[in-house]
Amino acid sequence: MNIIFEVPDTECVRFGEFSCLFGENLIYQLKSGEIKSLKLPDKEVEKIFKLENKISRMLHCDGGLFLFDKDNNLYSYSGSEFLTLENEIGIFPRLPLFSNFALAKKRLSNRSYKYFIFNLLKREVLFEIPHTIDFFFDEMAFLLKDDQIVSYKIEEDRLNVLWEFNFESLPNYYSPHFEKYVIDDVNRWVGAHNQILWIELNSSKLIGLDINTGALKYEIFEPKYIGKDADGREMIFNLGSVLNLDSENGLLIGLWDSYYLEYDLNSNSPYLKKIDLKNQFLDFHPFAFDMKDIGFLQFNNSFIVGYDKMEGKFCVFDRETKNINSKVKLDFGDRKGGGAKILSSLICENHVVIGDCFGTLRIFKTE
Repeated sequence: MNIIFEVPDTECVRFGEFSCLFGENLIYQLKSGEIKSLKLPDKEVEKIFKLENKISRMLHCDGGLFLFDKDNNLYSYSGSEFLTLENEIGIFPRLPLFSNFALAKKRLSNRSYKYFIFNLLKREVLFEIPHTIDFFFDEMAFLLKDDQIVSYKIEEDRLNVLWEFNFESLPNYYSPHFEKYVIDDVNRWVGAHNQILWIELNSSKLIGLDINTGALKYEIFEPKYIGKDADGREMIFNLGSVLNLDSENGLLIGLWDSYYLEYDLNSNSPYLKKIDLKNQFLDFHPFAFDMKDIGFLQFNNSFIVGYDKMEGKFCVFDRETKNINSKVKLDFGDRKGGGAKILSSLICENHVVIGDCFGTLRIFKTE
């Protein structure tokens, strides 16, 4: 793979949630505060705006691009206009973003909070709610409360309860941490497909609930995988925590250790498909990472990006051929840094964007 564009560390700030794709444009902020847009594949750079505060998170939805600074002030960019939406209420979107609604909260003098529903499309607070929200999907909100999931419909001025799912209806599981059998709980909200809400539980189960009724439709259990980490140490790993929803194709996909993992949610009986890629990269070991540590898997219909964050290596997995088609070890020169060297990646069509711990942003074109 060849580098087609590079923003040096003298200009670029931290990467990861601090940069994002907006259509064919890569949005990032420089140390000077300038927010720029790089059009792919033309490599045309345009200054959008300048902020004194550093951006702490960027994301986009149907309403455009949204940027959050360290004080949780919200800024909006539609592609032609940059708006500042500063107020005393901080916006806290739940990721991955499956909705145009977000949680907003205001800290009170007694260190408690008031909670609100925020509409990203209208760019306004809709109404106050008595509690936080854990997950949004379309016009629905979900809350974990007293060993159960409560589902709400988001109306114009209130939340209406749709259904409740009680975890006591599932078998207890043995928790090594508590050294006893305990009630299961949500570890991660995976997403929804074909009216099924997919959730990874602490027991490592994947369950699928009817999103309209809360009825349990699927219950998939995969044993924890016992393998070795990048340093050769024995480890126990929950396979469910690396799976990410490809809602367009109806798949749960993941990369971990030397395996490509896949569940076909279009099947009446989804099962784990596992492909060993060990022989394709030998000592090049890009998949030994914890997905919860690096964020959400970056993929499109053609490729998946996997990387070894500590070693500064990444590869591109071809989803059609199920092969590794590119492997790259980044050159950092004389620069040395402890901890993770690669902070995150983005993929746009046939371009891979890699950001490192030194603030350098590199764009590669897949072969």
